[in-house]
Amino acid sequence: MISIARGEMRTINQPHRGNASEIAASLAGGAIQAREEVGDVLDAWGHARRVKVNPRETFDTWLKERRLGFDGRMTADRRDDIVERLLSSWEHEPGDTLADDAVNAVTRAAHETPDWSQALRASLERSAGELVYASR
Repeated sequence: MISIARGEMRTINQPHRGNASEIAASLAGGAIQAREEVGDVLDAWGHARRVKVNPRETFDTWLKERRLGFDGRMTADRRDDIVERLLSSWEHEPGDTLADDAVNAVTRAAHETPDWSQALRASLERSAGELVYASR
């Protein structure tokens, strides 16, 4: 699971008793309020699902720009190795959108690459969540 935003909200507290139409109206209002509260996340995810990308180029760019949480100087060979690992993860759930690359491939790689440290894996998950907002 990946977190792309954190927060807390309370929209309604509707007991299941009384007039059915009033309960339905209260629930509908609560759903509208909840959508307003998480709208930014939903909008970002929807946008990320529409932005087409080339996975290899995207991963390489993210590494060059240090957007994935890998510390220190990176050699071209190291970057190529990481790109190949990300592409391998991407091949399990391929797609051509920012969401497919950022969330699915990066988080899968974080979970399935045992020689990466726990700190790096957590950093990758956080980075993937932030990249959902990358092209907005």
